[in-house]
Parts: sequence; C-alpha cells; structure tokens
Amino acid sequence: MTFPRPPKPAKLTRLSPSTYEAARRCNARAAWLAFGDRDALPGSPAAILGLCFHKVAAAAQAGRLQTVDGVESSARSLFDEAAEEIFAKSHEAFKVKFGVKERLPGYYLRREESVALARTLSPDEPLPPSRRRPSQMSPTKGIEQNLQSKDGLLYGRPDLIDTVAGEVVDYKTRRESLDGPNEVTDQEMRQLRLYALLATDNGTRIQRGVIVLADGRRLTVELKVEDVQHEARSAAAVLESYNAAIDGTRTFEEIASPSVENCRYCPCMVLCEAFWKRAQPSWQEHVGTQVQGKLTSISKASVQGVNLLTLHLECVGGTIEKSKVVLEQVPEEWLLGEVKAPPSHVVLVRIINAHAAVSMPEHTVLRVDRAATETWILNS
Repeated sequence: MTFPRPPKPAKLTRLSPSTYEAARRCNARAAWLAFGDRDALPGSPAAILGLCFHKVAAAAQAGRLQTVDGVESSARSLFDEAAEEIFAKSHEAFKVKFGVKERLPGYYLRREESVALARTLSPDEPLPPSRRRPSQMSPTKGIEQNLQSKDGLLYGRPDLIDTVAGEVVDYKTRRESLDGPNEVTDQEMRQLRLYALLATDNGTRIQRGVIVLADGRRLTVELKVEDVQHEARSAAAVLESYNAAIDGTRTFEEIASPSVENCRYCPCMVLCEAFWKRAQPSWQEHVGTQVQGKLTSISKASVQGVNLLTLHLECVGGTIEKSKVVLEQVPEEWLLGEVKAPPSHVVLVRIINAHAAVSMPEHTVLRVDRAATETWILNS
C-alpha cells in the first residue's frame, strides 16, 4: 500500500464527542477525524464489527426486530447484511486480506453478542403502539438521533435517549477496561456528559448515563448538572484552543503532539511525520511495534501457491531498538495491494502494529498479524 496523505488542517465550528476526545490529546488527530480521507486507510475488523453491533442494538431498541422469524434470527440477518454492505465498501487492501466478511476475526462471536443484547432490548412479544415506550414508538425519537447544542458548538448522535427514565445510553463492544470490568472509563464519562447536554438542550432532562457492554452488563452513573455543564465548558475551551492552533499556514505535522499517551491507538499514525521523527523505543510497550525503514534487500518464497516476501530493512524511525529489522513472510498482495510496482523499487517502508517476534543480536524479526498489521510503501 502506498503512503496516504495527511489532510490540510482547517478550523472547526463545532465538536462531536469523538473529535473532542481527539483534540484533548492532539490537534492533528482531531484534524484527521474531521477532514481526513477515511477511505485511504484500511480500518480495522473491530471497527467494522462494532458498527454492525450498534446497528443491531439500535434496531432492537426501536422494536424493529419483532418479525415472524423471531428476534434472534432477525438480529443475525441484520448483522450479516450490515457487515456485507460495509465490507463491500472497505479498502481494497482490507478485502484482499480477508476475502469475505466471515473471515474477520471475531465475526461470529460479535454477531452472537449482538443477538444476545437484542434479546434483552426487545420485548418478548410485539407490542401495540399504545403500549410501547416512547423510545420504541419512533426510530427517530431518542434512538441514534442527530442533536446539536443550543450554542451550536457541540453535536452528536447518542445511541439512545430514554425520555421516560431520564437516561442516555451508549452501547460498547468492550468487555472490560483498564479501570476494572465494572467501571465506566473517563472517556466514556466525558461522552455521556456531552450526550446529556445535547439531550437537555433538546428538551429531555437527563439524570443518569448508562454504558451497556457487549455481554449485556449495564454500568450506570449519575450525571450531575454541574458536571455536565463543566464538560461543556471544557469542550468549548478545547474547540477554541484547536482553532487558535490553525492559522491557515501550519501543516498537519506542525500541529501534531506525539507522545506515548497521545499516539496510543492513533488511527493516523502512518501519515504523521511528527510521530516518525519523535517516536522512541521506550514507547513500544504502550504504542506498539511501529517501524519506519529503508529497504536493503528482499527475498521471495511460495507456500501453497501464496507468494511471500521477507523484507530486510534499515530502521530509521519508530519504536524498535535495533537498527536492522526483518519482516518475515508478508503475502505479496498484502504489500502491493492496488500498486503493482516491484517491491525492489521501494525506498521507504512503514510497518504498523507488527509483532516483535524475536530479538536477535544484530536484528529484530517481525511478523505480521492479519487483523492489525499494515505495511505501507513509498516508491522511488
């Protein structure tokens, strides 16, 4: 895959919870979320399956899975249809890796989790309109509805606003967090507060936030008015700070803030020149195995009809200590994708999320992971 280009930074008129979270860490990361070409990156299997999970949850909450086939069958069909549609539109390199949607790691597990959640969200029998809760009466009221704050600085799409219970609900595909299996994370708390503000500004008073996990657990937190208002002020300050950093001449690299904390799980690492200039081997434990190297040699092999390449690189950046790196047995089509130039013409390689398999005296051996590893090339 050839290197994608970073977006040109521009000012923002408003923030979503996800852009707010990004801008709290790094202005370049926020610029990528707001203006980046998402189609230029393959994305992750987890992200695709998460979208399908949310689609099933929303349909169940709206009562749209009450069919003659039953909730379980309807949920599976909806999950499969959503996955097929998203997979068909995904990056060519992504489709080359997996071939069909069912080969995405965790596909059936995530589908059954969505089915289990649908059972808990759907009534046992179809309810007549007169007996449905407000959140079930109309798919457009309270369920994945686009909202904006009164001042126009915030917008978002909460999974569910329960007008009867006074709750804002967000579905998460995670099972636990670093804070503990039954704890709402700081990021989730900020998101719930902003959703509560959006709901309040649009006529619904919210007292509680609820995180519903993949296994059906509900984590409930109180949302105090003063905390919600404080989060809104913080978001406004972040928006002002971001816009102050954008003067029309600064580049994506210049507004980036690379660090161990900021670069962890960053989706735009491959195109961030600031990261590759500042990353250190000490970051590897938290940021992962990321390598920028010059190609010195390449060897080829064929196993069961699959052409495999082993790349020998001189490391010039990233989180690896050794100056020499060997990336073993990369399927040729993964590396080239839609680019058919011979690998020997490659002058620079960036390897995202590899496995540091073996540390030898003179070099480090890396191996690819189908789900996580990306290999990007810059041709001469």
